[in-house]
Amino acid sequence: MNFFSKYLGLDDGYFPPEYKGRRGKTVLVGAITENSLPIDLMVRFIEIDGLDATEKSIDICLEAIQKHGIKAVFTDGVTYGGFNIVDPKELSEKCNIPVIVIFRHELYLRKVKEALLKHFPDWKIRFRIISQTYNEALKVSTKCGVLRVTCIGIEYSRCIETISKLQTVFPEPQPLKVADLTASALARLLIYHLSKINNEEMMRTTESEG
Repeated sequence: MNFFSKYLGLDDGYFPPEYKGRRGKTVLVGAITENSLPIDLMVRFIEIDGLDATEKSIDICLEAIQKHGIKAVFTDGVTYGGFNIVDPKELSEKCNIPVIVIFRHELYLRKVKEALLKHFPDWKIRFRIISQTYNEALKVSTKCGVLRVTCIGIEYSRCIETISKLQTVFPEPQPLKVADLTASALARLLIYHLSKINNEEMMRTTESEG
């Protein structure tokens, strides 16, 4: 069987709790691999608890298609940067590409709905995408264990074989794992340097006032 050769994984970075409620941004990293070998990275910023993750994901995906001819996209669930949302169906339609959603953990939709109701006036938009995508997911067996997966624009049999082909020692396919590790490290590095700059500015202000 012929497999796609280049793939895109999308994942978000760490952010401190005080960024919640649209008080900050984090990175959205697109990692491109040729089979399991990383070949390129693309970075955008998304608002914590905002609604720009779908737009930024489409932007990365279109660039990856143009530059590398990627044929499939992996996402880590649909919530990015807190409760910012990537709509996998819109991503697939706008980019004309299969999207494979990997749920690494079980979702308790009742608790998700309660959290959204408490904090978001537009909770219905967010919950619709989360619940529809999760309810369409199937538990599938791969060489690295069982995953819950939603496949959009690609048959499940092909989807499972592609996931297994891209697994190394982790359950997540390599494009997604590379995006995860890169986004986490990059976000922490940026926050560290931002904190350092802020501390230096505070010291200069204190010295000038003294």
